[in-house]
Amino acid sequence: MTRIIDVSMDVFSGMLVWPGDDGVDLRRTQKMEEGAHNNYSRIACGVHTGTHVDAPRHFIAGGKSVEALPLDVLCGPAWTAGFTGIRRIGEAQLEKAGIPAGTRRLLLKTDNSTVLESMTEFQDDYAGLDESGAQWIVGRGIQLVGIDFLSVAVRDQTGPVHRALLGADVILVEGLLMEHVPSGACRFTCLPVKLRGSDGAPARAMVEIE
Repeated sequence: MTRIIDVSMDVFSGMLVWPGDDGVDLRRTQKMEEGAHNNYSRIACGVHTGTHVDAPRHFIAGGKSVEALPLDVLCGPAWTAGFTGIRRIGEAQLEKAGIPAGTRRLLLKTDNSTVLESMTEFQDDYAGLDESGAQWIVGRGIQLVGIDFLSVAVRDQTGPVHRALLGADVILVEGLLMEHVPSGACRFTCLPVKLRGSDGAPARAMVEIE
């Protein structure tokens, strides 16, 4: 029997965001209990809020924007690789992770998975890829990388890692809740909001396990 795991973060006012990003303002502007015909809400937030997709345009001038991202890359067979006790995921760590040749979609499950959902203050020492790891992914022809934090890159290599991956048209999915996803084969589905011309978009994502 197929098990479906929702790996998306809840979006709400006051949630964790990247330092310097706009926070989330989600509020009801019409309330039935106050006599309105119906309930109606509005939201204001950055496009890289919660579980979200980075399009190449995020770091590459003239790169693809969200509405141009191919659905056949955003959805399909994937491989979850676990990295316990590792903060910097580089070429050496990826080589040892048992990632099958021909993998198109790679999900990185790290120690972030145990803390992301409950985190209220940003922490710089999260786990992520370094530049050698990004180059390894590009060299393997991987087309999508997902990770269990708000950035795929370690804090001090945010620019180089994003430029290496997005410059090769690798789609990035950040902010995945991977705690209950086992390592190994799965099916991944990620549907970003179709924001025309945008460098990123919030998304709903799920993993299916046989």
